[in-house]
Amino acid sequence: MAYFDSVHNDSTFRQKALSEGAQTLRSLLDTALPTSVSSWGRKHLFALRVLCAKPSSKGNLPLLEPYLPESIESFDPCIQALVDGPAHDLQALSMMSESQIVRSYNPNSLGSTWAALGALLRQRGNQDGNGQREDARCLTSCFVRLVLNYGQELDSPILEFRDEKASAMYQLEAGPRRTIQAIDDGGVRLLRSSEDAGIVALLEVKRYLQVFEEGKPPIISDGLLAQMAGQALLVLLDKTKNNLSRTSVITIHATRHYVRFFSFAPSAPGYTADIVALSPNDNGSDLFFLVNSTDWFDITTKGGREMIVRHILALIQWAHGEVENGSKKE
Repeated sequence: MAYFDSVHNDSTFRQKALSEGAQTLRSLLDTALPTSVSSWGRKHLFALRVLCAKPSSKGNLPLLEPYLPESIESFDPCIQALVDGPAHDLQALSMMSESQIVRSYNPNSLGSTWAALGALLRQRGNQDGNGQREDARCLTSCFVRLVLNYGQELDSPILEFRDEKASAMYQLEAGPRRTIQAIDDGGVRLLRSSEDAGIVALLEVKRYLQVFEEGKPPIISDGLLAQMAGQALLVLLDKTKNNLSRTSVITIHATRHYVRFFSFAPSAPGYTADIVALSPNDNGSDLFFLVNSTDWFDITTKGGREMIVRHILALIQWAHGEVENGSKKE
């Protein structure tokens, strides 16, 4: 069974870590070359002491739940139009050209979102895995960008979608050298007039859903979870990355027309300082990397679109709260 679906508490973690011969992060990292988190897997999840909470009954992300709007009726009509969905059915949308779709909607950004969905749904026999991944990335970018553009007041601080991929590298130890690196697929950043943009959320896109059994919900693979956990760890370790929160990292995961929100947070302040030598088999330690997530949200359904919209609107309010809290601490 996937790590995400089975390791929910410390007792299960300790039992599985012992039975699977879990190792420390120090023993897993190459001392000659930087280790990319995209190559990480189940053994790295044990090394990071990851605990995965089951999604709540409402399917919300606990970190953003206090900020979720009860209704979107007070927001710009474009937000409601996004939730309502395209006027064309999905089959018709998949057969239309980009220009046909864009000219059918106002504003153009709404048309661009449905054009991206149509491109993803269109059967492309000659499209490789990278093409599928880029279609999913384009759809997520258009969707998130539209909510950010019409879901916040036009004053500082402003959140915007980051299209460009960002790389990160951090040296954990100097002798022998142990370095980890990561590249994300974009994200959400906060612009401040006198400072560099702050990291609000990371984006990680995959080209397809992984399903173990037909008719069962898709799974979060060990490799994907380890990659996202590694990216989040890098953000928390590297103070130059200007993460908006000092205690949590939010990741938006997209695959095909599905979106899922994750949060990663150390259980205590000492976690990052001890991460290299922290042993999965230390039964006396209360240091863990805590993971929470939403359910899968499907952009092709109204319910899925509304949940994505509500979480992005909550992300805006959460980010503003983090800015305010940071100002008070300074």
